[in-house]
Amino acid sequence: MVIDRFYLLRLVRDAMQYVRIKFRWGAIAEENTLIKQAKEKKEKYYLEVFSNGDTLKELLSPSRAVFSIKRSQTEHSIKDEE
Repeated sequence: MVIDRFYLLRLVRDAMQYVRIKFRWGAIAEENTLIKQAKEKKEKYYLEVFSNGDTLKELLSPSRAVFSIKRSQTEHSIKDEE
């Protein structure tokens, strides 16, 4: 059996996608529980928003392409924004 670099990268990408989805569903379930508890207490539920303006669900929802972007590409785009 021959294992080449592209096959290995695909396995890693698929594993990362699985973990990302698992964490996202966990975040959704936790948020739903907190919303339900707030309703039972007749309180308003406020989402936790991080310094970049995203919630945990939003941070975990980008497509799998984000994980396969080369670091050099992101560094160029960050330098362009500054």
